[in-house]
Amino acid sequence: MIFLLFSISFSYGNAASIFQTEANITTCIENFYAAVYSENYNCTSQYDFASNNETVAQKSLISGKSCALEILGETCTQSQFTEISSKFENFVKSLTTEPKDKNCTDSYYRSNAFKCLGLLTSLRGKMKLIFQTQPKINDSRLLNLIDQCESFKENSTSEIFKSGKSCFLQIAEEECSVSQYNLLSTRYQDFLDVITKKPKNESDCENFHFKYNAIKCQPLMDDLGLKDAVLQKRHTKINDSRVLELIDLCDNALTCMSSNCYYFKTEVSIVSTFCETVKMSNSEFKACEWKIERESPDLSEYECLEGDDFYDPAILNKYRFYTKMKDCTKEIMMDICGEKAVVGFEKYAELSADFLIKAAKMQRAMSEVMDEDGSENDEEDD
Repeated sequence: MIFLLFSISFSYGNAASIFQTEANITTCIENFYAAVYSENYNCTSQYDFASNNETVAQKSLISGKSCALEILGETCTQSQFTEISSKFENFVKSLTTEPKDKNCTDSYYRSNAFKCLGLLTSLRGKMKLIFQTQPKINDSRLLNLIDQCESFKENSTSEIFKSGKSCFLQIAEEECSVSQYNLLSTRYQDFLDVITKKPKNESDCENFHFKYNAIKCQPLMDDLGLKDAVLQKRHTKINDSRVLELIDLCDNALTCMSSNCYYFKTEVSIVSTFCETVKMSNSEFKACEWKIERESPDLSEYECLEGDDFYDPAILNKYRFYTKMKDCTKEIMMDICGEKAVVGFEKYAELSADFLIKAAKMQRAMSEVMDEDGSENDEEDD
């Protein structure tokens, strides 16, 4: 997932310049923040250009004008640099003065969003350099990178809730009861502190910080279930865009659930196993399974079957072909689909067997429930 994070890209299109001129300086702002975070300029250590505090950022840009212009001169085109340097005060205001109407299309928000992209760009560059040299455990550069990642994650969450207060409360008013909304709106800062500040005792899983943040994972889980239900009814090809989307969603859900104290290990394990089966559905192994099921080739010549019916849909029969008789299954798959179908066979056979066990348990449980319901109905009839 760490590589997925650093491959994220943002597109803002050809937005108008923050100075309402034809000069588009969005790429310049992005490059500026990336350079600030790169720590390649000695003068940046004296100023906090990327501070989330507007006052601090504004004072830093004004007092560190020569440093800022040095960076801008090397990271922007000549026309971009000329536009900014000639109207530097306006440039500073556009970055550090939030509009009263809090309109998200305002250049203030677009420009400040580049702080995030600049940091991600810098982190990605540092990561590439570090991994080119095969870092050892506890390499100071790697530890520093981890700290920056954690800082980015925590600070961005806090800033989102602060800047998006009106939006959050608007949604809360529609989704919450009157008493819940009143509590949130009157004690918003307290709520913000609980959401964004980790408790000193990070093993206290009963703390509301963990309980509230764990809720963020639920929409991912719901989306995962819905999309999987749709795909279960279809035989998809390898690298089908819907399957790839489901795999990414699985990774995101697992990353969320795996955060400290969010979910029990057993719950994470269940979802992890499910996600492995999703990834298996995008394999040559699964494609071969579907091919055999669809074409039903004659398997009578295989002595390893020992007279058993490979096509018997009973769960117990299928289970045997992934456990005791898995060598026979492997031979059949390799003959029909080629060696690519049995790459990772042991792993996929184990996953399939595990899935069948769970299916059998579920089937048994449903049968018991139906039997109980039937008994109750018989008693009522009597």
